[in-house]
Amino acid sequence: MTTEVQKKSDEQRLPRFTPDVDLIDRKGAFELRADMPGVGNEDLDLNVEDYVLRISGIARSEAPEEYQSALREFQDREYHIAYRLSSEIDLEEIKAKMENGVLVVHLPKRKEHQPRKIKVDVE
Repeated sequence: MTTEVQKKSDEQRLPRFTPDVDLIDRKGAFELRADMPGVGNEDLDLNVEDYVLRISGIARSEAPEEYQSALREFQDREYHIAYRLSSEIDLEEIKAKMENGVLVVHLPKRKEHQPRKIKVDVE
């Protein structure tokens, strides 16, 4: 399966990077945070298939047309990473958002895998 991001990357032969990632275990969910500076929503692709979460995106370094670069150190690049998810993740409820160059993916745990308090009856 080829995604739009992969097609764009193949055409341009961009340098490929693995984003720095933090995984936080929160009550009832995991939160995955991936540093992907410069990646816009139109160049971001997330998908889950067979419990594998794939994240890819292209960071573009386009200067406004009226500017002429005197020095250019930042270049277009592709980010790519994949994770096998646990069966305790509720795949239908995964959500994601981009915050200041950091992709935040909310991976909720299925209800049966969430901690719960058990009431003890005293006789």
